[in-house]
Amino acid sequence: MPIELIPQPQYIPIDDMLRLRCFKGKDDPAIPTALSWYSDKLTVLMSEGNIRPYTLPRLNNMYEYLGGRGELYFIERLCGGEFCPIGDTALCRDDLPIVIAKEYRAMGIGRRVILALCERARALGMDRVRTAEIFDFNIPSIKCFVSAGFCPEEKTSRGHSYALKL
Repeated sequence: MPIELIPQPQYIPIDDMLRLRCFKGKDDPAIPTALSWYSDKLTVLMSEGNIRPYTLPRLNNMYEYLGGRGELYFIERLCGGEFCPIGDTALCRDDLPIVIAKEYRAMGIGRRVILALCERARALGMDRVRTAEIFDFNIPSIKCFVSAGFCPEEKTSRGHSYALKL
């Protein structure tokens, strides 16, 4: 769903190897791949704070929720001549969640995605971008957001929110 009725772009190019692709709804062909990320216990722990793997209905509910609050994208990387989904992210007024498949972490992809979404937020007239919560034990995510210029904003029950003034 577009933010404030501004059309969401189908693609946001990041570089020659990386782009964001607009979520296409419950029949999006990337959903089965995404289910594999959300079946990984470490991924779920870092993003949800528990190790309960996602089911297809739970994943669809999450995408419906995020898509109803902002712009939802799949992160795609060029693999063998075509773009393949390797993660997902959303740009919402009060959150910027991001998940990247474990085999693509620690490659700088998250930081590049966050910076691209910050540019999108500027284009939408937003004056800041924030995360609702990053758990204190999720050191890789904290480092990623801090490297993109985010600072801790508020203490939450299990971590902190982080924000970047645009």
